[in-house]
Parts: sequence; C-alpha cells; structure tokens
Amino acid sequence: MRKIAWIFCLLSSLHVSAQRKNYSIQMADAAVSTWIDSTSILSGKTDPSKMGILLFAMEAVWNATGNGQYFNYINKSVDQLVQSDGSIKKLQPGDASMAAQMLMVYEVTKKDRYRKAAELVVRQSLPGKGDAGLPTQTALRLAQSIIFNVAYSQLFQSDSSFSALSASVISLTGRTLVYEELPLPGFAFLSSIDKIPGDPLRKQELVHLFQAYAKKTRALQDTSSGKWPSGGKTDAAGEYATTALIAYTFAKGVRMGYLEEDYLASASKAYAFILKQFRGAKGAKDRGAADKSGGTETIRESFMGDPSRVGSFILAATEMEMLETATAGKGKKVVLDYYYNNEWQKDVTGKDVRWHYTWEDRSNSGYHMLGHVFMSNGAKISRLETSAADLAKQKASLYIIVDPDTEKETAKPHFIEQADITHIKKWVGDGGVLLLLGNDKGNAEFTHLNELAASFGIHFNEDKQNTVIDDMFEQGVVMSPAGSAVFGTQAKKLFIKEFSSLALQSPAEAVLTKGDIKVMALSKYGNGWVVALGDPWIYNEYIDGRKLTTDFQNYPATVEWVKWMLSLSKKTSLR
Repeated sequence: MRKIAWIFCLLSSLHVSAQRKNYSIQMADAAVSTWIDSTSILSGKTDPSKMGILLFAMEAVWNATGNGQYFNYINKSVDQLVQSDGSIKKLQPGDASMAAQMLMVYEVTKKDRYRKAAELVVRQSLPGKGDAGLPTQTALRLAQSIIFNVAYSQLFQSDSSFSALSASVISLTGRTLVYEELPLPGFAFLSSIDKIPGDPLRKQELVHLFQAYAKKTRALQDTSSGKWPSGGKTDAAGEYATTALIAYTFAKGVRMGYLEEDYLASASKAYAFILKQFRGAKGAKDRGAADKSGGTETIRESFMGDPSRVGSFILAATEMEMLETATAGKGKKVVLDYYYNNEWQKDVTGKDVRWHYTWEDRSNSGYHMLGHVFMSNGAKISRLETSAADLAKQKASLYIIVDPDTEKETAKPHFIEQADITHIKKWVGDGGVLLLLGNDKGNAEFTHLNELAASFGIHFNEDKQNTVIDDMFEQGVVMSPAGSAVFGTQAKKLFIKEFSSLALQSPAEAVLTKGDIKVMALSKYGNGWVVALGDPWIYNEYIDGRKLTTDFQNYPATVEWVKWMLSLSKKTSLR
C-alpha cells in the first residue's frame, strides 16, 4: 500500500511546474517517503548495493539545496547497518555497499563508530586484502568499492593503496558488462579521479580511458529518441535508469573538464527522453516486466520500485539542473588561501591534517559545501598554499583570505606582509575579486589583515557583534534587505554570529548592515573589487541545514552571494 501511495505521489509531483520545485528534489522527496522503513535493508527488502546509488543521489541533492533532511536520510540509512561499536550488520565481508556513505557520515559528524565501520570495510575490500578482493565483486559493488576505497585512502593519506585502486578502475572499464552496468565505469571514474594523487601520467592514463569509454558509449545511443536501447536485455524502466545514469556521467564529465562540450547534447537529449516518459500517459504498460502474480506492472512502478533506478534519475536531474546556473562562473576559478590560514591538527590515526575553512573539510568547520555552491555555478575551485606572491600565476578570478592565523592557532603563522599587499593590490586592480573574511576579537590576526584592508578603505574593528548563547539563534539574526543585488530580490533572514564590525572610508560602502553596524562591505579598486565581512560565516555548520532552524536562509543567501561575486570578476582562468 505504501508503494502504491508513493507512486501516486511521485507521478503527481512530476507534473507540477519545475518553477516550484526541481525534478531532483521532487524525486528525492518521494524516495524519502517510500524507503522510510528503518528495517527495509535489514529485512532484505532493499539491496544495500542498490540503496547505495540512491544515497549518492541524496548527497547530490543535499549539496544542491543545503537541506539537512537529505543528510539525515543518509545517516538513518547507514544506521541500519552500523552498530554502536562500529561493527556492521547485514553486509558480507568485502561488500562495500553504502560504505562511501558510512565514511561521509563520519567526515561530517566525526562520530567514531562510522570510522570504525569504514575501516572494517577497507580491511576486507581493498585489493590484496581479505578473501573478497575487488575483482571478484559484481560491477555495481565493484564501482562502490572503488569509490569508497579511493575516498578512504585520500582521507587517511594511505597513498600506497592508490596504485591498486587505479588498476581496479581500469579493470572495471575493461569488463564485459551487462546492459544496466554500462554506466558504472564512468560513475566510478568521476567519483574517484580527483581524489587520486601521485603520478600525473598515471592520472592522465585514467582520463584517456574514461574518454575512450565515453566515446564508445555515446556511439550506442539512439540519436532519434535519446535513449540507450537495451535490445530486449531489460525492461523499459531499466532503459530509463541506464539512460539517466549515462546522461549524468556525460554532463558531469563535461562540467569537470574531462569531456568535450558536445557530450552535453547527448546528455540533454537523453534527459529530455526520460522526462517525456514520466510526463506521458499514466496507463502505459511495460509488457516485459511481470510481477509475482504473473501480470504486468507499469513502467513507472518497475522503475520506482528499485532505489538504484530512482537514484540514477536523481543524479541525472541534479547534474542537468546545474546547467541552468553554471553560466555565472563559467571559465572562472576560485582560489582559497591555505597560507595565511594554515591550521593543522592530528586525525584519529595520528597524522597531521589541515582543518578550519578548507574545501576538503566536511565537518562543521569546513568550506566543503561552499565549494559545491561555487562549482554548481560553473566555477572551478582551487587552493593556494604559498603567499600572494604566487597569486598572479593562479589565473584566479576570485581569491579568498579567511581568518588569518594568530600565534595561538599556529606555531609559525604566516602574516600578510607589505610585499604580499603589493601583489594583492596589483591583482585586484587588474580585475580580480578579493574576499576578506575576518573573525571576532581574539580569533583572527587583525594587525596585518587591517593593513591590507586599509588599501581599500576597510577596517575590521576587532570587536564582537551578535553574541549568541548556546542555540539561541535569534540572537544572531541579520536581515538582508529586499531588492539586494548581493542576496537577491527577496529579504532573507541570515545567521551571522559573533562577527567583527567594519569601519569604512571611500571608496568602500556597506552592502549589509544591522542597524548602524556595518556587517559587509564592497570596495572598488582599479578594475577589480574587494568584499569584506568580519566572520568566516558560510562554513558548513551554518549552510548545510543540519543545525539552524528552517526559518534561516543562509544557504539560498550564499547561492545569491556567490553568483554576485562571480559576476563582479572580469578575470577568467582562460587569461
């Protein structure tokens, strides 16, 4: 009964105007409604390997919306397998189904039981370890094993594993695959390639293999309909799912720079084909799909009864929907400073790792979700681990300096020196956009930061505004005005706590205030711009939807803010 109700809900929702809600969100919400049973995996009703594809899709929707309910759904699903001591129920040794999500939940929450579970999977599934090495897995489980093991090896700096993992990617690409496995090599590649360090030639070999795979796969597309026909090897619903995941692979491959732009035409035609089927007559029958009673079920029911098929559609939808927002940052590169903000700590293995306002950090203190906002708007993200003397070489459009270190935070802090200021001023004057994010009193180095800011008429007052006690979030409210060029036409309720206010001189002007307090400033300098705010503000804790109450609008405000800053820059990575 629940399945029928869910299908009715989904069919209804997909006929609603996309202006109200993206198709990716509609399908994700419907999936949450149907696979809500906390025992569905343990009871055997849901295959964990198929659920893994749906959870990859839920993560994509979470990144695209900042809505914490999608992370909570992933967390709840993982909790069906991971016990309080880190042991794992249901999965056989060597099975890495949903292991990538176990690791992701650990990265976000830092709860050690998820790390222990991930470590257990690694010991059993990494090539050359345990009795169930990667090559013996089904293609679906092998793809998830590769994605998980690459992510684990990167997180815990296990560089010795990457050679074997690269070989596994090659092995998957060279396999003889059944029809519905056709998208899996591309899916595994795109989820792993940017996390594999080491020999550039080895990485380039993988890129060439992916490009050859994409070329071969594109040749199989029916150019008339846009689908990848199965030749009777699966039902129509299987064709929809396979077509969706290939469309996702092509669109993401283009966005990441591994495929030529013309692959978007194939992806767009495939996606249009799928949408047409869902908008079609509700009574359409799939004559090849029989239910247990021997009758036939609708195409949609066959599609929607399988979480991996639903996940494939959601992944395609999230990627295709990015095309609508990718123009703002196309050809632009955002560089985050890792030199003046250079904090390290020991991870659970005792190794030194960067933290605090970095792209890689998925916990509360990181900028991981901010990075996704930039990328969803078409920009590339990068980091600069040396001083601003090297800024001109980066071909950056936007340069972010956040929370410069004090002696309390770093043993040997790198201060912003006069020579650095000279380099930064020239770069801004040539058309770059500089974003300065300070902090409240005692939590950032102000002397040298203010020497830089003074060049643009800005001064961080080294005070503390909007003090918030515990979770009394209303104490941290700052309202953006309606009709704001920075945050969009509608007024937004922002949470910005314990920030340093600003003092401004021409040419700087306030673009966000709270009463008489200047919160954010904009300054024109030569052909470029400087944006300043006295707080790191948009780190994961306050835009990923897990902490703030739903009346706060930090995530949509961040999306508008990012678009605005990208529009200011005249510099692109192409020149």
